[in-house]
This record gives sequence, C-alpha cells and structure tokens, in this order.
Amino acid sequence: MAKAPTETLPNGLLVANRPESINGCFASWSEATTQQVIRTTMETGVVRVRRRFTHVIRQATVSVALERKYYKDFFDWIIIRCQAGVLPTYVKEPDGSEVIWRIVGIPAVDWIDKNVFRTTLTLERMPEWP
Repeated sequence: MAKAPTETLPNGLLVANRPESINGCFASWSEATTQQVIRTTMETGVVRVRRRFTHVIRQATVSVALERKYYKDFFDWIIIRCQAGVLPTYVKEPDGSEVIWRIVGIPAVDWIDKNVFRTTLTLERMPEWP
C-alpha cells in the first residue's frame, strides 16, 4: 500500500514521503556544516568574532543517476511533495539510515544518455529534527 504524500510526526513536523519508486539513496554525498561565527572588523582594525547560533546545521551536496522512467517520480517528489523545498523529506544517509532532510533549491539535471539522467541537489538538516 502506497504511503500518503505527507505525514505529520508526533512533534508536529510535516514531512513529505518519497514515491515508492525512489529509494532515497544517493551515489555521492559531500557534507559540511554551515558557518557558525560572524566576523566583524571594527573601526580600530580589531576583528570581533561571535557565534551566529548554537546548533549545527548540516548541509550536503548529493547526486544520483536514475533511469529515464524515474524522471517524473523524482521531480514529483521534489516539486510537488516537498513543495520545492518547503517540506522536509526522508533520505538515506551514506550509512543507510533514513533521516529527515530538506531540499534546498531545485536540482540540476544532466542527461548521461537518452535513458539515464544524473541529478545533483543540496540538502540541509536542522538540529531539532528527529
């Protein structure tokens, strides 16, 4: 039985579910944390450094190659279910665990050949998400 397009978690977070045809794995995964300090040069030339926030926001640039038959399902997931980045969704991290991430922006697409496309996208994960 297919999952509903979205679900509300016990903490109230609305999450978009993936279509069953998309497994949520990515072939490449490059991760970094966001800049956590603000550097300000004062009039005297002294640099003042302060924390921007106390939690770490994870960001990842990921890519995957998919068969042409999954093109519509992939973009329905990103554009319709995730509302082009408004709603977070489940993806698989490199260790195979299903974790909630949000898509940042619209994925880039390169056609490898007429039957396979590669997509690259940026994800972010908030510290309060389960």
